[in-house]
Amino acid sequence: MDGAFIGSVVFEFIGVFFRWLYIAFKRKIKGKDVASFSRVWKGRNSDDFGSNFEYGISNILLGMIITIAIVFVLKLFFG
Repeated sequence: MDGAFIGSVVFEFIGVFFRWLYIAFKRKIKGKDVASFSRVWKGRNSDDFGSNFEYGISNILLGMIITIAIVFVLKLFFG
C-alpha cells in the first residue's frame, strides 16, 4: 500500500475524531443528542461528490494541524 494513502487515512481519522469531539461537546451543551462518529465521518451530504471531497480534505488538513500541534507541545515539554 502507498504510504501517502495510509497517511491521509490516519490524518483524516484524527481530523474527524477531533471534529466529532467538538460537535459532541457543542451539542451536549445545547441539550441535543450527540451525533454518531460515522455520521461525522460521512459528512452532511453523503451523495454529493464535490462536497464529500472538500469535507475529506478539510478533515485531513485538520488532522495534520492537530498532529503538528500535539508533536510541538510534546517536544516543548519533553524536549
